[in-house]
Amino acid sequence: MTAEQCIETFPVAGLHFMSESLFAVPHPRDVYSRMVRNLLHYHQTVSTMDTSAAIQHLLRYLHIIEPDNVQNTKLLCTVNVHLGINGRQTIEMLDTIPFEDDEVVALREHAEVFLQKSCEHPEVVIKRRTNPQHLSVTYRVGLVMRHKRFNYICVIYGWDPVCRMSAAWQLQMGVHHLPDKASQPFYNVLVEDKTIRYAAQENLEMAPAEAVKPDIHPRVGKYFSAFKSLRYIPNVELAKRYPDDV
Repeated sequence: MTAEQCIETFPVAGLHFMSESLFAVPHPRDVYSRMVRNLLHYHQTVSTMDTSAAIQHLLRYLHIIEPDNVQNTKLLCTVNVHLGINGRQTIEMLDTIPFEDDEVVALREHAEVFLQKSCEHPEVVIKRRTNPQHLSVTYRVGLVMRHKRFNYICVIYGWDPVCRMSAAWQLQMGVHHLPDKASQPFYNVLVEDKTIRYAAQENLEMAPAEAVKPDIHPRVGKYFSAFKSLRYIPNVELAKRYPDDV
């Protein structure tokens, strides 16, 4: 609608004296940002785990749109800490804030504690394929896979017979939408885009030979000792944890 049509359709007192910028066509980014903020405002009126996860998703979108918005960044970090997720990412986001007040210090401390706990391995857990609970695990460590949905190439460096992540993480990642949900094997994978992910078995398939390469991720040396016949060979430490995969 033109400015004249708006005035005729919505005869508000004083509208004739408003700036022409009021009727300017907004940038799609501004429309999307406004939509996300409206949804965020709605979800903030309820305090449950479901709405917390929804708020986290919306804040992530806002952070992509407005990466320099300190208030949004702080709020996203607060929700991450509340849900107990994305510890390293939270610390990285806090590092982008140009000033460090008491709130940022407190958020950093919580994120670092969570990250430290998540990295602790008090004992080596040996996973044998002879265990009846592991019979549904199809793939082995060292295999190079392709994600069916996102099409990324990755290498497996660990697995669980079922999803071991928190309920908040499962909700955030939409595990409940998968046909087999959380009651299927999940794999720790090093992805070609240098990220580390946790993927459901139903979403993985063997990568085509032409997509397999020996330098798939910067951290392959931490888990593998060699690359032979289109697969990675587990090092001594990884072989101890998954002896039947070697």
